[in-house]
Amino acid sequence: MISPSLSADEAKGLHGAVVESGLPLGEPRAFVAAARSALDLGRVDDALALARAALALSPTNASAWVVLGDAAWLGGDVAAARNAWEEALSLDDKDLGTAVSCARAQLLSGAPSAARALLTFVLTRTTSDELRSAALTLLDAVDAAVAAITPPAFAGRS
Repeated sequence: MISPSLSADEAKGLHGAVVESGLPLGEPRAFVAAARSALDLGRVDDALALARAALALSPTNASAWVVLGDAAWLGGDVAAARNAWEEALSLDDKDLGTAVSCARAQLLSGAPSAARALLTFVLTRTTSDELRSAALTLLDAVDAAVAAITPPAFAGRS
């Protein structure tokens, strides 16, 4: 449910995002735009509700899954963010920024192999220096995490 504690300015901002989209209120993209505006205002719960409304209208809307993941991440729910971003990427794997975010969530939720695979995918497709740098930095974190949980080899053991 949309928070009843929205200020007039915040309500105008959310409404403005829907109006500025030029889309009918029942259009999923209007809800995605409003969810993005809610995130910009720091209204995570509202963004979650608006993203879910978009998904109720269009469960295969990758943008709605992305904004749901972004809101979940900002709300501190790593597992929900990961699930939403994985769903978004299953629908549209061209959003490499979301792929890096998803890999971060995968690593934090104990799936370094999945994170490594996704980051490798990003590195093979990106032309952005910023994304390449983020992916390489995160790959270093994956390596460190794997090294930390890998038991040392036992000397003299066959």
